[in-house]
Amino acid sequence: MHQRDKTLVLATGNPAKVRELNELLDGHGWKVRALSEFTEDIDVEETGNTLEENAEIKARFAFETTGLPSLADDTGLEVDALSGRPGVHSARYAGPHGGSEQNRKKLLEELAGATGPAQRTARFRTVLIFIGPDPDNSAGVISTGSQSAAQAENDPEDDPGQTANAEQKQRNRDRKQQHIRRFDGVCEGQIITQERGTGGFGYDPLFVPEGYDETFAEMEPALKNSISHRGRALQKFLKDMAG
Repeated sequence: MHQRDKTLVLATGNPAKVRELNELLDGHGWKVRALSEFTEDIDVEETGNTLEENAEIKARFAFETTGLPSLADDTGLEVDALSGRPGVHSARYAGPHGGSEQNRKKLLEELAGATGPAQRTARFRTVLIFIGPDPDNSAGVISTGSQSAAQAENDPEDDPGQTANAEQKQRNRDRKQQHIRRFDGVCEGQIITQERGTGGFGYDPLFVPEGYDETFAEMEPALKNSISHRGRALQKFLKDMAG
């Protein structure tokens, strides 16, 4: 790693995502590390109803666990013939114990009656949430809940003896010291009738981006990264960080 590279924690245990993100950020001063390098407890319950909510849940957990700038994405595949499904449920489309292969199988089954390209239009949508220390925080350090509830209770804003209330107020103060940014990326395309390619992950073998003949799983990584939903969101992230 270059001496000046900054560590960016990606809220995932998926090595393919870490590899892809490092390829995208190569030469930009960031070195991506998986959250699984810091803790075995990476199964954060994604209770949000939107991609943004789930991404923030994961990014916040990574940041509060490591104290390092953290990034999380939530990506959904929106299929028009399925009224936007699987959407926010893309990762667990086949159920909580299903994997990528089962998800793809279910998608093909649900689209069995949609035979023409116009009936199989879809898009990948990614929301990235970055959380790090607020650069305007004079202390230069983010509090991640290290203050005890007893200390928080002594704050004049708090009601004495209300531990739960004190803890919530402390969390609110901590969050005011955090730098939170959102970035979106969309890639239009269509779902083909059978899998092609061995690269990528998730639904990549079924998705052909608009204007191309190859699936994401057939593309060279550099090409995919330049046009993908995640790549487009990351370009916005890089532009924001450079500013």
